[in-house]
Amino acid sequence: MLYRVTIEVDTSVADEWLAWMREVHVPDVLREPGFSRAVIAREKKNDGGTDVRFVIDYDVEGVEEMRRYFAEGAARLRAEHEARFGGRARASRQVLEVLARLERPRP
Repeated sequence: MLYRVTIEVDTSVADEWLAWMREVHVPDVLREPGFSRAVIAREKKNDGGTDVRFVIDYDVEGVEEMRRYFAEGAARLRAEHEARFGGRARASRQVLEVLARLERPRP
């Protein structure tokens, strides 16, 4: 499974938000059962608006681990994020079924 979180962050807190995500939030999510890896990315285009868009992709073992996360861990982690950044960061989430992982062939 791939759990994708897209976050629009106010530019005034973007650096603080990114540091907190790297040092605190993402490591906390990775401690949840079944979560094995995270990739944090920033959208390159910047239209001069007041928000910066980030995407975090988490690798998750399967459907049961996602259900457990939503039932047991997600509310606490979202509340911590909301308490720290309030309306300055807005998130949307997707759960995706991974159909294939391809790598460049080795010579």
